[in-house]
Amino acid sequence: MRKKYLLLSFLIMLSAWMAAACGADTSQALPPATNVPSTENVNTEPETIATPQAAKNSPPTPSPKKQEIDPNSSQKEDAHDTNTDNPFAPSFEEKSWPHGQVYLDASEVTLTKGGEVMLRLIGSLPTPCHKLRALIAEPDAENKIIVNIYSVSDPSGMCVQVLAPFDEDVPLGAFEAGEYTVWVNGEQVGVFQSP
Repeated sequence: MRKKYLLLSFLIMLSAWMAAACGADTSQALPPATNVPSTENVNTEPETIATPQAAKNSPPTPSPKKQEIDPNSSQKEDAHDTNTDNPFAPSFEEKSWPHGQVYLDASEVTLTKGGEVMLRLIGSLPTPCHKLRALIAEPDAENKIIVNIYSVSDPSGMCVQVLAPFDEDVPLGAFEAGEYTVWVNGEQVGVFQSP
């Protein structure tokens, strides 16, 4: 019993000594998790539009396996953000941060009663410190709307290494009459008809 007590005391003292030697301030708590953007003023009853993953008025169907979004996708150059109302656009500071992964489980394209197109994304970020970012391009000549999604986190920060789930609605905007396709990092995720 005495050996266990001595060993436990030694380990506690060793841990405290190592923390002090590394300059760690053990009196500070971890930073709070990143706030999720508010969903106030968002129509909670969108009309579902036919997409490859969802039938009318049904929740998004998860794909059989998680789609890992490569932040270095070749589509990144095609998706430059032209939507000034995009709450998922990177800030000036974040533009210099490295791009991280996004693990996409499901996606759905919806049309609100006001005529705005929303892209619902469900998946996980690498850590709770990562933030979801989306670059949205204007429709091209073939009415393709290219969206590049990725994650960013402050490279100087430390964070617990655990996946952080997300369920976000990304506003794509309102469009002229016609049929459009929505592509996320090179994969077609939906089709919609703008009135």
